[in-house]
Amino acid sequence: MATDGDNQTRLIGGIGSSGVLFLIAGNAYKRSNSNVPGEYDAIVAIVFWAMYLEAFINEKISHAMNMLLNNAQDPEGSLGKELCTFAHLGKWAYDQKARTATKYHAAKLAFTGRPYKEGARPFQDLGHLIDLRNMLVHMRIEKILAGPNGTLVVTHPSVTNHLENLKVIDALPPDAPAQSFLGRINTPLVARWAYDTATEMVQDVVKDITNPIARAVLQVDSDLSLIPESDE
Repeated sequence: MATDGDNQTRLIGGIGSSGVLFLIAGNAYKRSNSNVPGEYDAIVAIVFWAMYLEAFINEKISHAMNMLLNNAQDPEGSLGKELCTFAHLGKWAYDQKARTATKYHAAKLAFTGRPYKEGARPFQDLGHLIDLRNMLVHMRIEKILAGPNGTLVVTHPSVTNHLENLKVIDALPPDAPAQSFLGRINTPLVARWAYDTATEMVQDVVKDITNPIARAVLQVDSDLSLIPESDE
């Protein structure tokens, strides 16, 4: 801690919150399997796993930048070119208030020389999970339209189409009763998809890193085995 007599301070560490977010999501997911009416634990899990993904990459960018500053005389010689590239690209993305997906692109580009393929998993699901989180925390009124033969139709965000294609939620037949967006996604299956997306994404970032210093910076601190491989 700095005192009044200090001429300068030097950052020697930090406390990350991503692991706490991961635990909140995991515990909510476990509760969602109890199927208690009126509870929305699956939605809590979805939101917090998306928050975990954002916090994870932000913490890694911050860690890399701090190491760069503490090795300013010869950063590439001390840390390796890939980690320095990640620090610079990540800081640029952070300063530009870029999307979370852009920050993961920066990590992939820095450590492999190529960005993610936009339509491939797990990167595609990352975008859908972040979009789903944003829709939940910036919720707008759901429009109810008059359908044929006196039926009512509730308009749902486009991300539901992706979840239908993944068989995470059921597609609604034309004559189905009107259902809310929250009701459709408040299921353990959707929460499980969010967990799979989060864990696959952070593991994918680390898997191609060969520099031991960079691997230490990007290591996954959370216990990804918190949720069993099968819920059956």
